[in-house]
Amino acid sequence: MNTITKKYLVITFCVSWLLWGSVAIAGNAGIGFLSFGSPLGTILYVLGGVSPAICEILLKKSNSSKEEFQSFVKSIVNPKHSIWMYVYAIGGAMAIQAIPVFFGLTQVSQPLYIGFLMIIPMIIGGGIEEIGWRGLLQPELEKKYPHIVAAVSVGIIWAIWHLPLWFIDGTHQQTMNFMWFCTNTIMLSFFIGSVTYVSKSIFMAILAHASINAFWEVMEPTNQILPSILLMIFVIIVTIMIDYFVSKKEKIE
Repeated sequence: MNTITKKYLVITFCVSWLLWGSVAIAGNAGIGFLSFGSPLGTILYVLGGVSPAICEILLKKSNSSKEEFQSFVKSIVNPKHSIWMYVYAIGGAMAIQAIPVFFGLTQVSQPLYIGFLMIIPMIIGGGIEEIGWRGLLQPELEKKYPHIVAAVSVGIIWAIWHLPLWFIDGTHQQTMNFMWFCTNTIMLSFFIGSVTYVSKSIFMAILAHASINAFWEVMEPTNQILPSILLMIFVIIVTIMIDYFVSKKEKIE
């Protein structure tokens, strides 16, 4: 792990945990104006969530040339991709959520179109994190470690980063089993990492993450560890196969 990656993780964790920790402590201490759901508490909560993106943008700005930074920004904001990439990012996210429904492990709680409507709001509600996770962390780890090791590592780091949310009264995380959540972050590291690899775009990674969160609002999480492990294995195999065939095609071309 190089210096930039270490610096990124230290700054991101410190900023997010300080902001989220303040909201958690305020809630437990009965300090209403800082608690989750209050205006100020909401601002701190959101800022904690977007810290991975903000920290990466600031680090990239200070550690790269003007041309490199412009290319980085273009990768974040450029929506010009094939229809198949959109199918993979959005359809893949929807399929991951739908498989447990198909096997009767969970249920559809809202009409499917709600999921599509929620994608744009979920860019702030999670998707924007990918500027850091898939824009920096996973690619940097893959320079030193095999893809599988890097993706699992990012999934574990990603899960641990969320940990303070279990101490904030009123968050979705308080209804989730943390080990189940870890399984899902590892699985999604492979899926979103694959979308990023195939598209060569942070924009598509943001869209994939936002789509996952959006369809979570429609298809309730199972919170069951064993089915989630099986789903994780399935997603890992499928995404590795997709990455392999894309890499073979690029070599032929």
